[in-house]
Amino acid sequence: MDFLGKARKDLDEIDDRLVELLEKRFKVVGSIVEWKKARGIPIENKSREEIVKARYLSADLPKGYSDKFFGNLFDGKKGRICRGINRWST
Repeated sequence: MDFLGKARKDLDEIDDRLVELLEKRFKVVGSIVEWKKARGIPIENKSREEIVKARYLSADLPKGYSDKFFGNLFDGKKGRICRGINRWST
């Protein structure tokens, strides 16, 4: 296999693992949402989100990538994730 073919295969494998990890993350988020709902606890926790965001943003990624990618986990996508949480609930 040539360099480009190998590199693309490597990227495909990494992407598959990223999707798998995101699905696992969403399942955990779903279980937290269900736990909070059952106890009447607000689902949104801005202070926790800021702690997690700060951890992500300190990752050693090229500037601009980490803030855009990880920011989407919390910002505009969050509502859709929470609305669709039953898909990932266990």
